[in-house]
Amino acid sequence: MYSTDHVVCIVGAGASTIAGIPMVNDFIHAMPAALEWARQRGLNTAADSVSSVLQKRRGAASGGYRTNLDLDNIEHLFSYLSMKVEETTDLNHAICATIMYAQEVHKSNKVYVNRNALVKGPLYDRLDNDPTLSEAEVWLAALIGIDGLTEVNWTCDLVTLNYDTVIEEALAGLGKSVNYNASYLSIDSLRASVFNNNPSAVNVFKLHGSSNWALPGKQGKNVTVFQNYETIQTMNLTPEIVPPVWNKEANGVLSSVWGNAMKSLEKASHIVVFGYSFPETDQHMKYLLSAGLEQNIRLRSVSVLDPYPTGVVERVEKFLNVNRLSNKSLEVIPLEMSVFCRNPWLCNEARHFLSNRTGLSIA
Repeated sequence: MYSTDHVVCIVGAGASTIAGIPMVNDFIHAMPAALEWARQRGLNTAADSVSSVLQKRRGAASGGYRTNLDLDNIEHLFSYLSMKVEETTDLNHAICATIMYAQEVHKSNKVYVNRNALVKGPLYDRLDNDPTLSEAEVWLAALIGIDGLTEVNWTCDLVTLNYDTVIEEALAGLGKSVNYNASYLSIDSLRASVFNNNPSAVNVFKLHGSSNWALPGKQGKNVTVFQNYETIQTMNLTPEIVPPVWNKEANGVLSSVWGNAMKSLEKASHIVVFGYSFPETDQHMKYLLSAGLEQNIRLRSVSVLDPYPTGVVERVEKFLNVNRLSNKSLEVIPLEMSVFCRNPWLCNEARHFLSNRTGLSIA
């Protein structure tokens, strides 16, 4: 079905909590457990890196004290240590190891799905053995549409600030492939069926890199997409993630990601936000939105899912001139991500909820 609606979904750290990944303020406190887990798994590079970062965190305390930096916030710590080029490798490994640990020990909630309405295919066959979807699969099915389950008549791109692969894994579980929209990016043969540029692939713009990206060797620009962080660690490579600072080069890959994310925003008719509360300190997102929406004449609504709605409207209005939206529609939905995902009905109902909240039409 042809549609003029194009949704851009901005995904922040709050969305990944449904997969057990800690928020930025809790991240450093999860590292000691990740250290023990990595040792037990024989992931020695990861374990050594986590140990090193914990020591550097203690050593950086005086710098944080003198400048009022919150070095328990992993993004602040990443930015702080990135000023010392030789220290970023350890932190890259430590962050990715902690993400992998948190996902592995987390017991995800499941949502029952009746597969009878599904078009026969990989997802239909999968649900024959286990008729459930993860929480991440539920909200993505509501956004992107799954034949016979959650048909939609809009297109949807995902812009994420997260290093983890929660989105990619959920899309793979739904039988969808991913297009990272990045130049100088090659695909490891083991993941070629999941990460590719075919027309039906879902666009996922990873603004800060990804825990499954690495640069093999010291020469050249090509970053490779691997199976996961564990593969990268085993191959003695370093994951390509960057702190939230202005240098987005990462061998040319991230500059192309940011440029393509701006192009997606140019044609957005709706913006839906999950797990991102528009912190005033995030000037990077403000300028991305400004550049992306400069030529946009179609944007009609912005919807923000946030369990703590107080002050969100004011913060959003510092990023966006709501009065310039065609129908001046800004809504904050006071729900936790997990509550949205644990909808007791099928994904179709979750999709109806999203559609009713944003004003998007239903197929």
